Amino acid sequence: MDRQPAKRRPKAGRWGKRKKDRRDWKAYNEKQVRWAEFLLPLKLAEQWQPDLDGINHSKIGRPYEYPEALVECLGFWKSFCKMDYRTTQGIGRQMVVFLKIPASPHSITICRRLSWGGNCI
Repeated sequence: MDRQPAKRRPKAGRWGKRKKDRRDWKAYNEKQVRWAEFLLPLKLAEQWQPDLDGINHSKIGRPYEYPEALVECLGFWKSFCKMDYRTTQGIGRQMVVFLKIPASPHSITICRRLSWGGNCI
C-alpha cells in the first residue's frame, strides 16, 4: 500500500484591510517612562520635609511623620504585587537604604494611612 501525502488546504486570504498603526510612539514611550518614575519616587528624599510641612500645616493632633508620596508609593506596591502590609513594610525599609530617606513607616501606619484614603490608592 502506497500512501499518498495529505493534501493541504490553501491558505485563506485576509478578510479585510490591514489596520494602520496610528500610535504616537514618542508619547507612548514617555508615558511608560513616567509610569516607571511613579513606581519608585527617587526625589522623595528631597521633597520629604516640604511635603510634611504641607500636610501638617492645619492638622490637629500628632503630626504625620511620613509624606503622602511615600504612603502612595507603598500602597501602589502593595496593591500591584498583592502583598501583605508586613511585606510592604520591608519594601519601605529598603527604600530607606537606597533613597536615603529618614525613616520607613510601620505596617500598621501604612494600613491606617491607606484606609483613611485621601490621595492614596
